[in-house]
Amino acid sequence: MSSLVSSLLGNFAARLAIPSASLRDLIPSIVLAVPKSRTTHGKKRMRMSNKGLKNREDIVPCPACKAPKLLHHACPACLAKIDKNRAETLTKP
Repeated sequence: MSSLVSSLLGNFAARLAIPSASLRDLIPSIVLAVPKSRTTHGKKRMRMSNKGLKNREDIVPCPACKAPKLLHHACPACLAKIDKNRAETLTKP
């Protein structure tokens, strides 16, 4: 890994006409960035506290049959009844 980095830095430094010693001092700190300290359990849990499930406010009771349905959507139970009635009327001669 270090030979690859040194060969890349050498080519890069030669093209920019920057002394390679100063470029080698700057690049590894940027390329090989690591956290300064471990993230504690409390910090991690505090960050993840907003990730939990939220209460659904778009589920409302159907005005006709009182079954739960999505807001601004047709009730699946009522829609099934309508489809059943329509199929029966279409099959009758």
